[in-house]
Amino acid sequence: MAKKAPLTKIKKFRRDYYRLRELYSNDEIADKIPMDPGNLSSYVSGNKTPGAEFIDKFYSVFQEDLTKLGYDHPGDDDLLTEVNEEQLALMQRNRRVLIDELKVQNEFLRSNFGKIVETNQTMAESNNRMSQSNLILAETNHKLANPKGL
Repeated sequence: MAKKAPLTKIKKFRRDYYRLRELYSNDEIADKIPMDPGNLSSYVSGNKTPGAEFIDKFYSVFQEDLTKLGYDHPGDDDLLTEVNEEQLALMQRNRRVLIDELKVQNEFLRSNFGKIVETNQTMAESNNRMSQSNLILAETNHKLANPKGL
């Protein structure tokens, strides 16, 4: 039976897997180990628990790539990737821009809601009148086609 890996080692493997995704796809990582890509995904997602041998093999294959990537996660670090300060500033700016745009759109909808309701009511009334006209037209055509009321 395969030797179980400690939980801290499993968590580190999962974090390092996500770091490797900067360089490789899931299929490419699986090919290098080698293993089935679906099983690898199950190990990463937590649907299956990787054993100690698998994790050791993972690090023997990818240790050099992980070293090149730089930042190594200490055991208590739950970050998946290091966040660049410029990226963080851009994300915050984009968030503010999006919120401002949503506020503008919300105000537009609120200020025009009455007009939308009024337009829908006018369309409903117009459709009703058109239906009545079509009924009269059908009755007239029927009378013209059957002048004796047959």
